[in-house]
Amino acid sequence: MSLFPAGDYNNIKIVLLTEWLEWASGNSSDMFIALPMIQRGSVWRPHQIIDLWDSLLQDMPTGSMLVAELPEGTPVRRPGKHRVEKVPAGGGLGLLDGQQRTLAMLIAWPQSIKMDVRVWVDFTDEPAPGQLLRLRVTTTNQFFGFQHNEPSRKLSLGDRRKALNAFEALNRKPNEEPKIKPILENAWPFKIDPGLPIDLSCLIKLWRKKTNIHEWTKSVTAQLESVVGAKFDRDCDTGTWRKITVWDSLDETKKKIVVDRVDMLAKSLQRLDTVEMPLIRVAERFFRTEAVEFSGDPPLAVLFKRIGTGGTPLSDADYVYSLIKYIRPETFDLVETLHEKKNISRLLTATDLVMSTVRLAAVTWKPQDGKPVADMDNPNKQDFHRLLQRGDFIIEQFLPLIQKTEKGIKIVSYFTEIQAMLDYRGAGDKGLPKQAFPLLKRPLIQVLLRLAQVGYLKNSEDIGRREDVLRLVLFWLVAVSDASKASSLAFKIIKENAHTEKVGSDVMLGHAIYLQLIAEGAALPLPPPEVIKGCRGLAFSPDDAERMSGVSRFDAPKQADGSQSAVYKFYRDSWWRPRTHQHPVLLWLQREMIAAKIDWTDPMAGKDEDTPYDYDHILPSSHWRMWT
Repeated sequence: MSLFPAGDYNNIKIVLLTEWLEWASGNSSDMFIALPMIQRGSVWRPHQIIDLWDSLLQDMPTGSMLVAELPEGTPVRRPGKHRVEKVPAGGGLGLLDGQQRTLAMLIAWPQSIKMDVRVWVDFTDEPAPGQLLRLRVTTTNQFFGFQHNEPSRKLSLGDRRKALNAFEALNRKPNEEPKIKPILENAWPFKIDPGLPIDLSCLIKLWRKKTNIHEWTKSVTAQLESVVGAKFDRDCDTGTWRKITVWDSLDETKKKIVVDRVDMLAKSLQRLDTVEMPLIRVAERFFRTEAVEFSGDPPLAVLFKRIGTGGTPLSDADYVYSLIKYIRPETFDLVETLHEKKNISRLLTATDLVMSTVRLAAVTWKPQDGKPVADMDNPNKQDFHRLLQRGDFIIEQFLPLIQKTEKGIKIVSYFTEIQAMLDYRGAGDKGLPKQAFPLLKRPLIQVLLRLAQVGYLKNSEDIGRREDVLRLVLFWLVAVSDASKASSLAFKIIKENAHTEKVGSDVMLGHAIYLQLIAEGAALPLPPPEVIKGCRGLAFSPDDAERMSGVSRFDAPKQADGSQSAVYKFYRDSWWRPRTHQHPVLLWLQREMIAAKIDWTDPMAGKDEDTPYDYDHILPSSHWRMWT
């Protein structure tokens, strides 16, 4: 089947939205829908998913999709899947614009693909302003959902504790520990008063099986009447959670509201069956990747910039990775396989892994033209195109770093060495707990990868070498003010000292980098202890206790001289990252407790909003607010 047969010059086709979702989910084989290798992964946040589904249920327009015809054998990805496939006989459609919307819709569409997000309808809850029903989202790490009125913000620490207690109350037999742990598949969005949440995909699946509204409404109401929740009973200063049948706890007025909302959803799903969506065909010429001279952005980048207006813009890193995938489709499978390794995903996102590999490949490349390759910590679109024009960079340099050989995978060995150097080893050790790894960020990780590449991290049992690396990492976290400049300077220092005889000697590259960063102004100098002691409020004493709360304790007093003001600024910048509420060294200071107590799943780089703990207070602030 072809939507755009030969000789048909109509570049717009109208299809039913439900038909599109059946194709995209793989439920129907009438049309093969795929993501071209230039596409990136899902980047939408919970509030965007909720807004889209509310728009669909309210019969609001959600825009068109841009597609391109793909011939048989074209390497592609299917929506929601993480491996490369080939377009089957008969061809298919590549989705160019509309991927994020399609993936968000597929979350609540009945299908066999396992998604890492769920969308819920809570029929007892008042809808958010302007919305039809109260929609909630849960994810793999936020299996109890997000804040009630800010659906992309994590639950508070207290609410997560209450949610866990409620979950245990529903899954624990008398005098027994719960036999199951909360995961995405068995948990539900939390709120203090027990509600009636049902997974939207289950409701739609039931809708597609039933023959009329009355039959569907009756089945959904029966489900709601059987929902069991946990209610908190307060007794003086303590309380307990107990099981209740939520429907029986509602008065008649609330029951009628719930029934009305069920009817409202039924009418929305009925309208959804008739919603049409335009598919716009895009010319194939935008996707040619041969090396050409150009001024400004390459054609593919221009296309993404234009179609991404109002959406999530395509960064230089996204573009470089997309182009590599398009030229060498096997890269996607290689990167996905690598990123499944915890010691890699803790440190870098998949895209940052590719950009870091590009940098490592370029810094050691000797093109046929004989001209040196400049170090690029974050190559833009033009930089990368020029790199491709100088030879087969991807085949000669990039792929050998991520492909398996008889000696293993080079990039994997580098990450293994980094972890061996940094990982906390138990009481009294100076290493970092794994929960701190996502905070190191790409510029520093690239420096560590380069150190591994030149052999500096080979022996993690060399105490002097390990402490040199740990000092560099901790110094970077508290003192580096320009990470990009610092990373470039570090690469320069490593290149100057990366001869075999020096790497194996007593030369401390971490210390050499530290000195250069200070000299070039890429990092703040560490203040001497005697200067710190003279700064009121930084060195603890009872007289200063009132100043030891919040970031304001780092405000320099009016009587502070210039050197003291610099110390206050240093402490303020090193302790607190504005707009992130992250304290870079807090995890390291708490490493012994964290290693012993925190048993959540491994953290992932780039997933702060979906991390199962808060970086700013793994310990309550009352435990550390008086620290210096």
